[in-house]
Amino acid sequence: MSDRPLTTLHAFAWPGYFAALLLVAFPLGDLVTNVWPLQLGNVQWRYGGLGLLSGFFLTPVLGMLLAVGVAILLEHRVVLRGLSLANLLGGVLLAGSVVLFGLDWLQMRPTMSDEARRAMDIGSLKALVKFAAAALLVGWMGVVGFRASRRRSQRAPGKLVREPPPAA
Repeated sequence: MSDRPLTTLHAFAWPGYFAALLLVAFPLGDLVTNVWPLQLGNVQWRYGGLGLLSGFFLTPVLGMLLAVGVAILLEHRVVLRGLSLANLLGGVLLAGSVVLFGLDWLQMRPTMSDEARRAMDIGSLKALVKFAAAALLVGWMGVVGFRASRRRSQRAPGKLVREPPPAA
């Protein structure tokens, strides 16, 4: 694979970015249509909407991972910085979702029967773990992306991997 010219790999860029866009946009579009109209002031709506989000965001995270991978592989530094910024912002928003969802859960608990509260507690804990893990992963992708965008390539022109150091 190290003999493959980069021009062949560049042909993969647009399909790779398009697939990433589809993996991000379609699940988020489905989520919006499921929670519309927005009722941010309603605790029940917020709790339900964030609970749905916890089940929807794995596919968009995979889409972002694909886009970041393509940008790193093809050294699209501007794209990589934009994706990294989006990932850092997403990480902050997901971390905020952990706090907001936790507070909404605590506010909703007293309104439930004992049987329903137990199921709600289990589901809520699962959602909180998903939010926290996704916040960590998305933030991590943002940091890695920014670091990768600052590195200069050490590979020879037309090569996918860098040349090994000369033998002494």
